[in-house]
Amino acid sequence: MVPVAILVGWRSKRSVCQPAGRSLLQAKLHREYLIFEHSVTILLWSFAAAMIVLAGAHWTARQDREDPLSLGRV
Repeated sequence: MVPVAILVGWRSKRSVCQPAGRSLLQAKLHREYLIFEHSVTILLWSFAAAMIVLAGAHWTARQDREDPLSLGRV
């Protein structure tokens, strides 16, 4: 399972960051943070990863309860 997770993460990072988004983000970080560009990049990626982990934990914890917004439909 871990090799698959690593492969999916690597491929999604490559497809998300390689187009124009990476150069725009790097330019913005360089313009606003200068020498702290790499530190801020690490913080942003850590925040994004933490949000994904928390979303997965929330989804896993709610599997046994009925969704109150579903109005009884499955």
